[in-house]
Amino acid sequence: MLNKPNRNDVDDGVQDIQNDVNRLADSLEDVLKSWEAMRKTKPRLPRRKATGVAERDPGADAGSYSRKTSRL
Repeated sequence: MLNKPNRNDVDDGVQDIQNDVNRLADSLEDVLKSWEAMRKTKPRLPRRKATGVAERDPGADAGSYSRKTSRL
């Protein structure tokens, strides 16, 4: 027989996902703003910054939503 998940556990999981999404959205916004400000002088800095954020994110090891791209 399957055990039903506890609603509090599910709510905590949803909150964790929302927090991760908000953190990633804030990081993306920062990267885009810095890219806009420095696109003529330092075009590779946003890529390094975005890569660093992805590497530091504890949820990034799940692999289901992270992918490598050849261009940013």
